[in-house]
Amino acid sequence: MGLDKSGLGWDGITLLAHQARTLRLTGAQQLLLSGRREQALQLEGFALVTDSESGAGPAAALADAWRETHTQVLLVLAVDLPRMPVEYLRELALGASRQERSVVPMLGGRYEPLAAAWHRSCMPEFFGAAGRSLQSICSILSGGDLLTVRQVSDGEAQLFENVNTPSDYARLQSGISPAS
Repeated sequence: MGLDKSGLGWDGITLLAHQARTLRLTGAQQLLLSGRREQALQLEGFALVTDSESGAGPAAALADAWRETHTQVLLVLAVDLPRMPVEYLRELALGASRQERSVVPMLGGRYEPLAAAWHRSCMPEFFGAAGRSLQSICSILSGGDLLTVRQVSDGEAQLFENVNTPSDYARLQSGISPAS
């Protein structure tokens, strides 16, 4: 995008405020906002978790989030997935809680780890994860029986359309899906 996606407008508010509202509506007991130090964003009701290692990637950011919580399930939602509904996230979190293992959607043979419910049982895999991909961590967890793959149906695929480019943003704002 060439700019911080969190400040883009969505449904009359910023993407960040939209995603914060979505997470609040899930009923999560503790709300964390992960970001880089230079972002220094604050949201009411959210604790800010800054990256302990600059540029270490999302796996290291999740390790930082685990350090800040004692919850059994860490529900994750990326700022650039504005179509993700509350009910879908609740379903993931409930599955992770009941199964005592992480629940990560898979779409087109790829894990969707930034709209997932991570169970505490997977936490050790995130420490020392700087530079490791979430795809590789998911593969390891799956092989170790610590992850449930939740296949994304054709009808749900649009929920995972993210804002990566200005044209993605325009398309999503207009409500058009790529297959349309």
